[in-house]
Amino acid sequence: NGPFLLVVARQLLKAGVEIAAYVEFSSFSRLATLRVLRFREIWLELATYLWSLRRHHVPGHFSSAVTAAHGRDAVARGSISPIDHRSGQVVGQVRDVKADILIIGQGFRASTELTTLAGCEHRYSDLEGGHICAVNRNTGETSGETIYAAGEVAGVPGWRPGLEDGNITGHGRRQT
Repeated sequence: NGPFLLVVARQLLKAGVEIAAYVEFSSFSRLATLRVLRFREIWLELATYLWSLRRHHVPGHFSSAVTAAHGRDAVARGSISPIDHRSGQVVGQVRDVKADILIIGQGFRASTELTTLAGCEHRYSDLEGGHICAVNRNTGETSGETIYAAGEVAGVPGWRPGLEDGNITGHGRRQT
């Protein structure tokens, strides 16, 4: 799910909630480089979220998923399983943690409906969030005549980098 659940976890910790585990499908190295290398200002933000987990002694389980919830009338524990990214299969020892609530994200995918309807070329990039509109990174131009794209639909994560990408696209549009 990437950085979104880190934000949620940090807010919960600030509110005094005890977190039994942080579970992330991405590997730590993939989370750390997930589009972040292109946007250095996100490094500090990511480090802040990870430090918050560490400071509160929240164990991180990367390359893992919550694979089961257990309890009679309510959640009492959850099973955390290491996952192989290619096959999606459990590849190691399943660990159970006591929990009375599970918060699970299903990931973000860029909404490419408009660029698809406009006939723009798309490509798949697991690192950039799935199917995204193919754009010229210097101008924001797409394969569609007079159609420009910026932000999530073009594989740029978050609002800060999205603003920068929008500025680049706007500048590129002004040049043509």
